[in-house]
Amino acid sequence: MTTTSPRTTPPIPASGLPSDQVHEWLEHVHEDLRRVRARLEYLRAEQSRLENQQRLLVNLLAATAP
Repeated sequence: MTTTSPRTTPPIPASGLPSDQVHEWLEHVHEDLRRVRARLEYLRAEQSRLENQQRLLVNLLAATAP
């Protein structure tokens, strides 16, 4: 009769990385995505503001052209 000792560490998945480490990385990726999306939102608003300024200035130049 053979006895096996209980495992003290979780099994390593096929990826070769412990699943808790993969989950931690996934959380970091989600946080990075959240930050990037927030920056993109700001940049899109700024782009829109600048495009409006450009349109106004082009109209002003066209109105004052001889």
